[in-house]
Amino acid sequence: KVMEAYSNINWKGHEKDCLPPKLVAALEEIATKYGGVYVNSTHRSKKHNAEVGGAKHSQHLDCKAIDFGMED
Repeated sequence: KVMEAYSNINWKGHEKDCLPPKLVAALEEIATKYGGVYVNSTHRSKKHNAEVGGAKHSQHLDCKAIDFGMED
């Protein structure tokens, strides 16, 4: 799948194939420019979103958001 081509991103098992390609490309651009990134969160169920205090209409519910941090 296309997402496998992004080597500067450590997905840590998080969902990636449902994300919009432009969002993943933007994350790869950040990783390439500033150093590797790791993903904390992508898609969330309604239950998990509520448990972590996510917004009621969070983009994570539709797999349109990525929470990430820098490797270094």
